[in-house]
Amino acid sequence: MEELKHINEFPQAKDRAMFLISLANRASLSESKTVLKLLDQASEIVDSMKSGSEKDDAHLRLAVSYCLQKSDRGLAIMESMVPRLNELVAAAAKLDGYGTRYLRDGEWNMTAEGQLGSFLTSLSGHSGYFAWCDFDRAVSLAAQFERTEIRMMAQLKLAQGILAGPPKRLKNY
Repeated sequence: MEELKHINEFPQAKDRAMFLISLANRASLSESKTVLKLLDQASEIVDSMKSGSEKDDAHLRLAVSYCLQKSDRGLAIMESMVPRLNELVAAAAKLDGYGTRYLRDGEWNMTAEGQLGSFLTSLSGHSGYFAWCDFDRAVSLAAQFERTEIRMMAQLKLAQGILAGPPKRLKNY
């Protein structure tokens, strides 16, 4: 791909990974091997990034892109993230009110407030990609959320994703 010559113009790893993911999502559906190769390159870059919200966001984008290719790598990425998300949610619940209000009446408030709330909202918005990739595995993944209200929301979003029909290709993602 001609565009790959520009990869080193991005000084930050996050930007290089997003560039590769964007190229993969713009590629033709018939270029599955090329797309997976681009996503694998992006995955290596993301894995080398420092832990934090940028890395988690990049992993989510990768997972969605892999699922569009019907690759089980997407769900594998998410399976590795759920235990960490559970830890972050538990910590955020304890720190509720110190900067961000994540809880309302003791329950997780599914708003996009704060970085964690924004991430979970984005994750729920993309759940249809996981459902259409491998529904049973996606349901099993949703069941791993420890907070009941987050688990129920994840399960509801999977069902809505199936009822909405196959997800569309991503543009500018």
